[in-house]
Amino acid sequence: MTFISTSPPVGGETIGVFGVKSRQGSTLIRSLTWRGYQPVPAIDEQEVINLFEHAMISALIITDSVPLSVVHDLCRSIRITNAMTPIVVLLDPSNRDKAVSILDGGADHYAVQPASIDEILHELRAVSRSARSKQYSRFAD
Repeated sequence: MTFISTSPPVGGETIGVFGVKSRQGSTLIRSLTWRGYQPVPAIDEQEVINLFEHAMISALIITDSVPLSVVHDLCRSIRITNAMTPIVVLLDPSNRDKAVSILDGGADHYAVQPASIDEILHELRAVSRSARSKQYSRFAD
């Protein structure tokens, strides 16, 4: 019997959500809440920057409603001061070819819509583990 945990990982309880799907009552917000996370909606880029500056979130999901130019600029500005907090970008299928440039811009991972909430959460856990291992290896040097 395989046990799959749906509880949030340690340090992963609060997730920022930026874009139209960050509205209260959206499927993404409800799904995150149902799985034990505390989604923090952000309606503009400045709110996202504030969440990072005040260490209020342990991960960020940028939804496919955010224009790619904004995604690029936001990821770059976040990475100037915060290299560790995972960023996952949800892409519209028509923008799949832009995925590499988004990763180069500072996102940790992307998922092409429609993506299941479980797939998105698995990606967040994977990039969170990677970020934690990088942080611990820095202290070991």
